[in-house]
Amino acid sequence: MPPSSMSYAAIANGLKVQYPDGFEPALYDESDIFKWIPKDPSYSGSSRQYNPIIDGSQGSNVFGDALNYRGSPTLPKFNVTHVRRFGIGSIDNEAVLASRDKKGALAEMTKIQVDSVLYGFARAGAQQLVGGAGGGAKALTKATGWTVGGTTIALNDIKDHIWFEKGQVLQSATTDGTTGSVNPGHVTVAGVARDTGILTLTAAANAGIPTIAVSNYLFGIGDFGTSLSGVLAWIPPTAPGATSFFGVDRTQDLARLSGTRTGATGPIEDQIGHALTLLHENGGKCDTLWMHTRRGWELQQSIHGKTVYGAGGVQVAARNMDGKASTKIFLTGFVFQGPKGPVTVLTDPGFPYAYAWGCRREDWELFSMGPAPHFDLGNGGKFFIETSAPAKQFRMEAFWQLGCKKPVNNVMHTFA
Repeated sequence: MPPSSMSYAAIANGLKVQYPDGFEPALYDESDIFKWIPKDPSYSGSSRQYNPIIDGSQGSNVFGDALNYRGSPTLPKFNVTHVRRFGIGSIDNEAVLASRDKKGALAEMTKIQVDSVLYGFARAGAQQLVGGAGGGAKALTKATGWTVGGTTIALNDIKDHIWFEKGQVLQSATTDGTTGSVNPGHVTVAGVARDTGILTLTAAANAGIPTIAVSNYLFGIGDFGTSLSGVLAWIPPTAPGATSFFGVDRTQDLARLSGTRTGATGPIEDQIGHALTLLHENGGKCDTLWMHTRRGWELQQSIHGKTVYGAGGVQVAARNMDGKASTKIFLTGFVFQGPKGPVTVLTDPGFPYAYAWGCRREDWELFSMGPAPHFDLGNGGKFFIETSAPAKQFRMEAFWQLGCKKPVNNVMHTFA
């Protein structure tokens, strides 16, 4: 006989035991930045608004001038809209029947499937949080070292290998997803050589994507132009132009609406000190510095003997599926003495190697409609009957976006 509805009710109830603290702790294992960014699942509507003050009432030593030239503060309105992400998993009916007499087998099988979908959310979220303006590009391909008629693709930066895995379906484009369009077709990853940055495909690259070319950008399928507007969108390494960003022309005051940008030469500690100094000159405040793991190690070695280690004062509350319970997660960093006091240095292998980001945690949030992700309960339960296979399907979704309350408190440094 087919599995009864009670079997799937038991699976759904079992998820509460498998994930007593909700799904977020499982997500956080994949990215320290994902741990660190504050979460707000209370978002509703079509957008969230941020209104940083970029000026004040001028005043004057002469009363008449103060009266005549009084004004109201300028409050640009970032009208931040959310994007969507979906993950779908299936549990085969035959597998359910085969495991029903084995204690714990059904629960473990369910957990494996849910963990797989959560892993996909975690990796996508981590990549997009530190990415560009919603373009979704995973990496740039090399201009040499591979041919479109072959079954391998060479990544321009070997360190980008972390965003690729066996079985991924990829698309390509000549842009990073913020403009233009994606090339028709797709390819599938058969293997990843992480020490060389070479992707092996299941077929020739141009068999799956006829117009693929060297120096193309790579995307997860469906991710072109549909991703989170990450840190590099809010605090771009290159000064943004007058193009609207969530409804704001940031050239009104670049530092206060898109952060400070710096670049310098010399020892790494001098570059960081220079970046923090310029941030403070522009009126910003910073207590945390993010960089790639390799850069963090380089900085540690360069200031060896002057380093203070500690938990970095970082405590993250991970909301449960009901939005109430929390799990506390700690990050360990080291302290760099900046021009205005100590700054906690935290590292993540997913953070772009070319940059260092000075910031304050309280100025950021990943807001979402309910927990991100959560089950689609469209049919009243967590499981659907698949129409194309003898299986039960579950769907998870996130409606989310990254928001910055005070861009002025950020600096993006480009390493020499």
